[in-house]
Amino acid sequence: HEPITKATLCRLLRFRGSSRFKRAALCVVASLLSEMQTASSRRLFNSLDLLGDGLIELPHSQAHMQASLATATEMVSTLQSKLQSFEYDNAGTKTTLDDKQKRAKAMKLQKDKAFLEKKLTAASKLQADLQREIGEFEAVRKDLDAETDKAIFADKGEDKAGTSHSFTYLEFLAATFPRQKCLPENVCTAAFAAFDKNGTGSISMAELASGKLLGNLRAEEVADTLRELGKGADDVINFEEFKAMMQDDEAGADDARGAKPGAKGKTAARSKRPAKHSPSALPPSKKENPRVTVQTSMGNITLELFEDEMPIAVSNFVSLVKEGFYKGTHLHRLRADFIQGGCPHSTDPSSDKIGTGHAPPNTTFKNLKYDNEFETRGRTGSIMDEFGYNKTGGFRISSKISNYAGTISMANPGLDNSCSSQFCLNVVDNFELDWWHPKNRAESYHPRDK
Repeated sequence: HEPITKATLCRLLRFRGSSRFKRAALCVVASLLSEMQTASSRRLFNSLDLLGDGLIELPHSQAHMQASLATATEMVSTLQSKLQSFEYDNAGTKTTLDDKQKRAKAMKLQKDKAFLEKKLTAASKLQADLQREIGEFEAVRKDLDAETDKAIFADKGEDKAGTSHSFTYLEFLAATFPRQKCLPENVCTAAFAAFDKNGTGSISMAELASGKLLGNLRAEEVADTLRELGKGADDVINFEEFKAMMQDDEAGADDARGAKPGAKGKTAARSKRPAKHSPSALPPSKKENPRVTVQTSMGNITLELFEDEMPIAVSNFVSLVKEGFYKGTHLHRLRADFIQGGCPHSTDPSSDKIGTGHAPPNTTFKNLKYDNEFETRGRTGSIMDEFGYNKTGGFRISSKISNYAGTISMANPGLDNSCSSQFCLNVVDNFELDWWHPKNRAESYHPRDK
């Protein structure tokens, strides 16, 4: 969870009011940043993307939150009723434990009760999270002046409601990433090169106006760009001017608490010692483990899935495979250290939503390890984190499977209980993604991308 702040809303408003050139340049920068640099923006996007469509419409955000809260409240009430009914219907079973058959039945009832309690805990947490998010959202809106609130949240009409306030995943990152911390020289240079097609060290205003770099621009868009840059139609923009444009009106906005960056952080960095990490051995291969073949244009990959150790993740993955969910998708993220796939939006390689997709929300699938048990995907198509089940169905945190080269793991945006359909194939040993790695222990206990 990442709370929304007044500063974030103001950044979104400034981004939408910027020229098309500046918005495009910030999107290029956002695409070059690591996931660690955009972690808070990604967490906030996932908190606000309640419909799971990879699009944020601020005028409708509170309504979506209220609807999700109503669903979560109903879910909690239903599970509480089921649990109370379960306890009433099975009262007295503990008095006959001496009989072998009764003992076996009692153990099964205990397991079923633990399963219901686990679901109730997850639903209650979701309900509490939504209540907190709604409270934070309302508090931030109260802190805005009337004009700013209207500019951000005003509905633009029935046919195009909120159109000018909609943000794609990349636009949201571009608007909200901390510029003072994430605009080093090399990133700015790479972003500048994306527009300096001729490698001359300057960007021609005439080229911007002609549509060669940003597509066809309306007359007012050309005027906005020239006015924002203080240029004439025959001028050029050099690298220093480009960098200044990217960093303007952000002074002090990135430090939400108003603390001054500097000596304290440097002292901490000097005294901090790197913590040690001990990778864990992989479980032994078993004939009975499920196996899935991934067919690609460059050959097939056969995966063995550790059902005993990760029953929910494996059952979710196998269910999606059998449903044909992955058919036609691309391995959309190719890096030297891992390959990522499983996003439904990747069936269209040109989609700007690639990387934000997930499994169908509020759906169920069979748990392959435990008979007659079903798991539920949440409101964003996500499943529960797990580090292995014990025999009674409870979690055991001691289960450890390291991200060795050649293994597959679930991908997630860095939030608890956020794995869904996307997966990563480890090309090298990625031990820093292990859930018990010292880098991860400070914030969460689950595998996450860098």
